[in-house]
Amino acid sequence: MKRSFSVAALVVTAAMLASCKGGEVSQTTGAVDEGGAGSAVTTTLTSVTQKEKKRAEVIYDEIFYNKEQNAEFAIMRVGDRYITYSKNRTGWIDMYSYNDFPEEIKLEDGEFGLVKADITRVSGGVAGYGGDPQIDRLISFSPMTLEEATEYAGIEKYDPEDIYCVAPHKYREYLIIYSYPEYRVYSNGELVGAYENIILAQGAMGFNDIDSEGIEIEDYGSCFVYVMRIGNIYYGYQTSMFANRYFTPLLDSNLDYISSEFDLKDGETVRVNCNYSSVNGGKQGFVNAPIIRNIYKVEGNDYDSLTRLGITPLSEQADELEDHADGGAEVLFERNGKTWLVFRINGVYHVYADDYSKIKKYGEFDSLDAVKNVVYGDKSPEKSDDIGEMYYSEPSPEEILTDPETGIRYAKNQLLISAAPEAEKSEMERIIKELDAETIGYIRITNDYQIRFFHDMTINDLQKAADHLNSFPFIYNVTLNICSETSFE
Repeated sequence: MKRSFSVAALVVTAAMLASCKGGEVSQTTGAVDEGGAGSAVTTTLTSVTQKEKKRAEVIYDEIFYNKEQNAEFAIMRVGDRYITYSKNRTGWIDMYSYNDFPEEIKLEDGEFGLVKADITRVSGGVAGYGGDPQIDRLISFSPMTLEEATEYAGIEKYDPEDIYCVAPHKYREYLIIYSYPEYRVYSNGELVGAYENIILAQGAMGFNDIDSEGIEIEDYGSCFVYVMRIGNIYYGYQTSMFANRYFTPLLDSNLDYISSEFDLKDGETVRVNCNYSSVNGGKQGFVNAPIIRNIYKVEGNDYDSLTRLGITPLSEQADELEDHADGGAEVLFERNGKTWLVFRINGVYHVYADDYSKIKKYGEFDSLDAVKNVVYGDKSPEKSDDIGEMYYSEPSPEEILTDPETGIRYAKNQLLISAAPEAEKSEMERIIKELDAETIGYIRITNDYQIRFFHDMTINDLQKAADHLNSFPFIYNVTLNICSETSFE
């Protein structure tokens, strides 16, 4: 893309010229620094004395034009743009106004050349020019082989951990460079292909052996990935993949399962701040399988934090869990003084628990019923003709109120509570008493409670009390005691 010069520098120059009086002459020259950013220096001369040199005020939008005579640099064509490397500067930079440079420079995509010329370097401005050269007068040009360019510019070996290779890097006979928005791979000076992500570009260079047909790989920026070891395989949960509430196998750049990326014991989990890619599709049937690209930080993590990811509680699951084509895991939790995680992988349930002091694996099971027996233990209700203790207090007509906003009719000062089977009645009674309420109804077999407050409660007060009760992990649901009239004919 051809860039246009900013008028900011011209305005500054015109202002300085307008300020010249009498025998004074003002000129703006460019000073070249090693970092690639030029600086404007104003020198004011009189016929009698030379005043002290002063650095002109730097304006944010100001662009500096610095002349260099007989400059030498390597040049490479990348797609429809050119990049250059000068030995007295740092790194590869774009060619300025390459659409207008001499016809003697003829390069195909991926080829190199050596240029000697009088140039103007462009630095600064809101576009962020970094000393981009513009050829004013070509002195000489000669093509360069990759070996010659490597010796001249010090082209480094490609590191598979690099996400963006803004400078050309070598790997065997291949050359790779990131040219927004794609990765370009060359071999023997010819373009192999332009790829939308680094995984496919690495595949073209022989780093991995994948069938790209049907595979979609999306690169993400810095995100958190929760990583857990289940058996001998590591699984990842990407916080940005809100549509998929389950862990999937963590992959490496070869699209293999990672078994050595993290030193975790079976059942341990960590939170990783990293750059990662997400893989979908292909013959392998990947479903949002994460590939961690660069790791910034690894944090120890307990199971409790996983409950904030929107993972579905076991109590709300149907009798059968959905298995996934990629062998992924459905994550479930149930906190009964512990945090439980249950993964279904290829029909086998892996059960773990964290009691906030240590992690324990309870085993591997073939059915959800077996899992519930472990989670609920001996406190699971057994089928019996004896339904146990049960009583209920019917509200009087005076106790039935109507909410003016919703029209809901409910029992005054009352709430209904559904608790987990393992929740002890004595513990529930203690919590109810702390709320200045009493139990007026109870069903043992379902562990349901009807409570009434000793003081008058507005509907907002009842909502606050319900929110407090719902904060306990062994309380499933809290509702108003809704009243309705039913007639039979």
